[in-house]
Amino acid sequence: MMNEDELAKLGITLKPGRKGPNDKIIYYHEKPITMKELGELYALICKNEDELYPKPRFKGSDMVSEFLNDVKKEGGVTSEIKKKYKLS
Repeated sequence: MMNEDELAKLGITLKPGRKGPNDKIIYYHEKPITMKELGELYALICKNEDELYPKPRFKGSDMVSEFLNDVKKEGGVTSEIKKKYKLS
């Protein structure tokens, strides 16, 4: 997982939430990100991947889901994940 300095370079900051001592609100350029917005962004990315890499020849949006599941499992974008998905 990225540290706070690395996140800040991307315009992402974390601030304490209200739901408990470990709750964090994630901000992107000083605007809190909602689950609704995250869902809409995910849908747009999936649609784009399906257009660029249509099934059955390619994985399309299934690759996005696999990537996010790998990131969830590992707790961040590891060097192994970068290699697997050919990311820089």
